[in-house]
Amino acid sequence: MLTVRKHRRASFTLIELLVVIAIIGTLMTLAASAIAKFLGVQPVTNTRNELKLLTTAFTQKWREVTDVAGARGQEAAMRDAYFTTGAGAALPIAAIPNARIVFWQKLRQKQAFPQSFYEVFNPPAGLAPLPGYVDYLKKYGITAASAAATPQPYESGICLLMALQRSVSGGSVITDDKFTPFVKLITVTGATKPVPCLVDGWKNPIMFCRWPLGNSQADLGDPTDPDNVLGPYAGNAAMQGMLHPFSAAPNALKLKPLIASSGPDGKPGLTFATPGTATDWTDTPPDSGDNIYSNNLP
Repeated sequence: MLTVRKHRRASFTLIELLVVIAIIGTLMTLAASAIAKFLGVQPVTNTRNELKLLTTAFTQKWREVTDVAGARGQEAAMRDAYFTTGAGAALPIAAIPNARIVFWQKLRQKQAFPQSFYEVFNPPAGLAPLPGYVDYLKKYGITAASAAATPQPYESGICLLMALQRSVSGGSVITDDKFTPFVKLITVTGATKPVPCLVDGWKNPIMFCRWPLGNSQADLGDPTDPDNVLGPYAGNAAMQGMLHPFSAAPNALKLKPLIASSGPDGKPGLTFATPGTATDWTDTPPDSGDNIYSNNLP
């Protein structure tokens, strides 16, 4: 009786291997394309989400400072004293209550939300540097002597983080864990050690401008002066030297605070003027127009 033996195939044929390799190659190509697309989109998404969170936190602090500065009581007494002695008494608005209140609010905003190290140590005339801010910067070796008048692009991101972590009483700067994912230690000129700075999805410093001028962004009317009570004083050197240029046309200079990312190219494309002159925030070369602004997020 004959026995039929069944032989098992021990290996794949060359054609089968080529087919499998082709399939795997196609899947890898598709996967790589999807990953590349994800990695390209994710920093944008992260940055937009970050700007939304920062804007919410900033708005809360901004309103707190503005409301307290416009309130009666102790702050009102400080305001009245400012406009009866020293630098404040020389201002043309010293005897005009409404304009005086708005101007005082802006002075406090500048003191509480500096854009540079120089502004921390050199607040508006007649106001003292906030001790909590001075102590915070000194921890990293940044002093009045090392703070250059012309700011570096990263300074506003460091100062914004500092301001957002400012205690309600205006004293010490405390660590707030909700900002941790957006913070990176960066090397700073004149500092003795790396300094915490708010960074975007590409790990580039976030930029902050308290009163942006000359930019093309929409919906930037001045929330502190909706009635433009300071407009009649456009061109007054003493007032503009303390704050910024005014315009007789309501909201003509678009003064709503802005937080921004320099985008994927990492080029700020934004110019800050030397303190004491116009506080400038403009799109300038070599930026490619990829900045992401807090006021026009989807």
